[in-house]
Amino acid sequence: MEKINWFPGHMAKAIADLQSKKKNFDMLIEIVDARCPHISSNRELLGSFKLPVLTVAVKQDLAVIDNNFLNISTNNKKTRSIIINKIKQELKSKIDKCRSKGLLNPQFNILVLGLPNIGKSSFINLLLNKNNLLVQNYPGVTRKQTLVKIDNMIFLNDSPGILFKNIDNNTTGYILSLIGCIKKEVIPMYEVIKFGYEFYCKKYPNQIKQKFGLNEFGNFEQFLELVCKKYQYILDGNKLDKQRALEYLYSMFMNGKICKINYEN
Repeated sequence: MEKINWFPGHMAKAIADLQSKKKNFDMLIEIVDARCPHISSNRELLGSFKLPVLTVAVKQDLAVIDNNFLNISTNNKKTRSIIINKIKQELKSKIDKCRSKGLLNPQFNILVLGLPNIGKSSFINLLLNKNNLLVQNYPGVTRKQTLVKIDNMIFLNDSPGILFKNIDNNTTGYILSLIGCIKKEVIPMYEVIKFGYEFYCKKYPNQIKQKFGLNEFGNFEQFLELVCKKYQYILDGNKLDKQRALEYLYSMFMNGKICKINYEN
C-alpha cells in the first residue's frame, strides 16, 4: 500500500520554544493514551530534554490496559493523590537536595507533554481538582504554554500538543487518527475507518458483532452499507450516505463506544 501523507504538522516553532526553556523545567510528565501507550509516546521529543519523566496513560476506562504504565481515568478524582505522590517520588532526590541546603519548601516546574488531543488539559484539571483549562475533544485546543499551581511545591506547565516529526507507517497514522490525535479534516477517513473495522473484526470480533448486530463479517463496503441502512443514513434518491456513516463510525471508534481496546495487542 502506498504510504499516506499524514500532514503531521511538526510545529517546529512550538518545539523550539519548549526546548529554549529546558533549564526552567525540573521534570516532564508525558501523557499517553492507554489504548496505545507506546505508539502515542513521543520518545524523540522526550529524549531531547534529558529530565526525569513520569509517563501517565489516560483513558484507562476505554482500554485493555498495559500494566507497565501508570494507568488512570481523568474522571476518577481518587487518582489525584496517587499522581501527586508519584510526582514527588520522582522529584525526591531534588527535594532532598534543596532541603539539605535549608530550602524547606522548594518549588518545581514540571512540563506536561503529549500528542494533540491526548488528554493533557483533562489531566491538569484533575490535579487542580477543578475545570480551569479549556478541554475539547479535538486536536489543537492548547495553543501556548499555561502555568498552573497544584500545591506549594508543584507547578505544571501545559504545552501545545506536538506530533512526531514523521509518521513513518500507515498503521501508526491510522491508530493515531482513531484516538483523535490527528485532525479529522486531514485524515483519509475511508482508509482509517476501514482499518478500524478490520482491527475489531480480528481482535474483538464478538464485541463488534454484538454492537452492530452482525451474523458474519463481510468486507468493509458491505459493513458500511449495513451501517447506512441500520441508522437510516440515506440521501435523496435512496442513495446511501456513506460519508455520514464514516463520521458516525469515527466517533464510535474514537470515543471507545464498542468495547475496551488495546491497539498494540
